Amino acid sequence: AIIRDSAGSPHYPEIKLETDIKYREAFRELRTFSEDFIYRNDTSLISLLALSNELGPGFFVFHPIKDREIFLHVDSILMLRYPDSDAVNKIHEQLQKLNYEKKLSESQISAGEKAPDFSIPGPHKEIVRLSDLSGKIVLLNFWASWSKPSRDMNAELKKIYGRYHSRGLEIFQLSLDKSYENWILAINEDQLNWLHGSELMFWNSEIAAKFEIRTLPTSFLIGKDGMIICRCSDSSELNEKLSALLTQ
Repeated sequence: AIIRDSAGSPHYPEIKLETDIKYREAFRELRTFSEDFIYRNDTSLISLLALSNELGPGFFVFHPIKDREIFLHVDSILMLRYPDSDAVNKIHEQLQKLNYEKKLSESQISAGEKAPDFSIPGPHKEIVRLSDLSGKIVLLNFWASWSKPSRDMNAELKKIYGRYHSRGLEIFQLSLDKSYENWILAINEDQLNWLHGSELMFWNSEIAAKFEIRTLPTSFLIGKDGMIICRCSDSSELNEKLSALLTQ
């Protein structure tokens, strides 16, 4: 308001400079106060309010890339303490996408390479192996009961399964849950009638590390020869690939 009201004044340059200096000082003080507040309350959900403080449309006190350290600090604590919180998961997924987007695009696990084989406990503690599905088109999907985007994707996977299973498609879902009960409940609630496995190790899953999983859901389409066809980010891409592979 001060700058607007002084527009046209011969003292406008001095007024703007003084106002800018005061603004920068106030912003630095706000950042210092907010950062101290976050670290003192890093086990509380209230730290998210300070972390996502928006001063204006699209203008935040903290940014997940420039202020990666503080975001990772809060994320590492709150994801363990409040794994079912939508707000915590939203920050986690945003952080994973922003911080690892470039690395993900340069992933060593890419189209044309052999999918790493693995064995994993299924819902009834039976051992399930990826190599057991050799000779079939496999949609390998990493998800978790606590991930809303994963649960939303499940509805799309059911449509894909209904359309292509009779033509030779198998879906194999690997969960990054840490609670057996929550994992099984989500399978039943979403009516997911295909192969499942989980180490129940959350983000410490060794198999997820092999496939360089950094955000959920993430899907791989694997050919009959065990080679990766694509790392697919959405259902439309999967449908396009499957339509070409499994024509009647």
